Parts: sequence; C-alpha cells; structure tokens
Amino acid sequence: MEIMTNKQIEYYSRLYEIHDSLKSLIFEFEIVYDDLEIKKKLPSAQWVYMHTIIISLWMILGTGKHDEFRLSKIKSLFPDKVIQDIADNIINKNTDLICKLGKNRNKISAHLDPNLIKLKFSDTHVDEFERRFKIRTPNLRAENRASERYSTIDMRNDLLEINQILEDVKKILNLIPKSV
Repeated sequence: MEIMTNKQIEYYSRLYEIHDSLKSLIFEFEIVYDDLEIKKKLPSAQWVYMHTIIISLWMILGTGKHDEFRLSKIKSLFPDKVIQDIADNIINKNTDLICKLGKNRNKISAHLDPNLIKLKFSDTHVDEFERRFKIRTPNLRAENRASERYSTIDMRNDLLEINQILEDVKKILNLIPKSV
C-alpha cells in the first residue's frame, strides 16, 4: 500500500467534510420543512438550508474547472477502477439533477447566469400554486427538470435522489484509503 499524496489527502479530506456536512444539512432541512412552529418563527429558514445544500452539492457534482473537489476530478487522483466506475455512475445517472443544481447554483449567484429568467417551476410547484389560488399558470411550467427553478418542495422531492448520491460518495470515501 502506498502513502497518499498531499493532493489526494486534501481531496479525500474535503470530500469527506462536504459529504458529512450535507448529511447534516439535509437532516436539518427535513426538520425545518416539517415543523410549522419553525416556519412561523423563521419563514426563510428552509430556503437558507435549500440554498446551502445546492451550493454544497455543487462542490461535489460541479462540472467547471474551478470546482476543485468535483467527482470528475477523482479519475486523475485515484486510478482505482471501482472508484472511477462509482463516480461515473453518479455523474451519468443524475445528469438532469446535476444540470438543475448547476443552474440553480448560478441563480443564487445571479450574475453568473445570463439565462436566469428562463428557469421556470416544476410541475409539483405549479400544481400546488394552481390548487391554492385556483388559477391556471401554464407559462410557469419548466420544459424539463434541468430547467426547473428550485423551490423547497422540489428540494424535498429530490432528497431521495440526493441521498442516494451521498451514499455512493460514501462508498467512494470508504474505498479511497484501500485503493492507494
């Protein structure tokens, strides 16, 4: 077994930190989302959690060259085929979610995305809006998942997929020390 390089140690440590932070944030988001008392006292709390989750997930799933801890970078750091296959599977299986996260991450930092106004809402969000206000709003519907503007209900609905991604990242984290 070889000793990890400084770059490998830094990547592994940061990925581990981001993973654990996301697990905690998601747990807290679910509490805030369901607790009516918290919603009354801190109405924007669930939005703050949602934005933090989006930004943190983008650190792992990001596609830009400046996203230092993105999964696609794992190939150059850890040559183990099993690790690379898991990373590829995460990326390939979740392209719509990754695209949606990227666009919404850019929305949070609006100056990064000139196409911000093209983001629309999910069917779930529009259906709830139409039910509540008894009006039709077809122009608010996104054409596809990748062009959806996140709302807290969408984040809640995506948690199953996000948690599966984090489980796969955990598999990678468990394999890394054994691969070097």
